[in-house]
Amino acid sequence: MRKFFILTVIFSSLSVFSQTGSVGINTDQPDQSAVLDIRSTTKGLLIPRVTSSERENIARPANGLLVYDIGSNSFWLYKNSLWTEIISGSPTIKTIVNDYTVTSADSGKILEFNSANDVICTIPVNLSPGLQFSVTQLGKGNVVFKSADNNVIIKNAYGFTRTALQYSKAGLEVAGNSEVILSGDLR
Repeated sequence: MRKFFILTVIFSSLSVFSQTGSVGINTDQPDQSAVLDIRSTTKGLLIPRVTSSERENIARPANGLLVYDIGSNSFWLYKNSLWTEIISGSPTIKTIVNDYTVTSADSGKILEFNSANDVICTIPVNLSPGLQFSVTQLGKGNVVFKSADNNVIIKNAYGFTRTALQYSKAGLEVAGNSEVILSGDLR
């Protein structure tokens, strides 16, 4: 009789779980729309923390995978073969006075070049498609956009590859592994 009672309790528990399909932490009634319902008024959820290279080296990441990149101090979401930084609030402004090579960590940021002389903004190969950069030329020197090792094609309507004047704006979008679209105040 005792074995029968234990088996009945086990199967009843499995039946209840299979009906709701939800797991609750600090709750007896997890929301049915969630697989995992965590409730707390004093603690948070800690997402896995990784370096940029560890994030890039995750084997076969699933769409919707979320990590916290300790190098950029930001959350990153994997979607459609692309890691995308989740940006909240105002974009970050990065001031640059010398030649500079953009990285995936610069996506969504405003790169302010402030130099009296021309500076080179190098575009490396294998940046993920969809990354976007905003460039502002504050100084009198132009920002000249160049390909790393001539392996990146920089495209725009007129074939220009430099900002036009002081206080010019330019935008870059990575269209493919070796193709970047450049637009804005160019010459």
